[in-house]
Amino acid sequence: MNIPPEKVTAVAYRSVCLEYGKPVPNASSAYELAPIDEVTDKPEVKILCENMNRFDLRAAQFAAWHMNSGVAAEYLASETVLRGNGQRVPNFTPQEVQQGLMLVQMARQAAEAAKAPAQPSSSGY
Repeated sequence: MNIPPEKVTAVAYRSVCLEYGKPVPNASSAYELAPIDEVTDKPEVKILCENMNRFDLRAAQFAAWHMNSGVAAEYLASETVLRGNGQRVPNFTPQEVQQGLMLVQMARQAAEAAKAPAQPSSSGY
């Protein structure tokens, strides 16, 4: 995409909130994109964000809040939200919780593998 200087455009962007407890985002708010290193120092969260397009967004949100903000998985799994009609419903479905926990495990394993020293070749070269 080529956007001329001083022009404004709308771009579809998949993301999650990394800071649990912040006000719910909305389309009328202005947002600023920032390099991931300015937002978190957790390698597993960076891996999750780098692969955002591969995951269910709600499951990724569950994983992001758990890993980056340290919110207990049990708390997130039992959290409810109030809908406009006054009904309280779970914030995450059981499937989103299960997938989110799998994403946490995968991201942590990938982060551990990335920091492990390279193993020498078994052929001696």
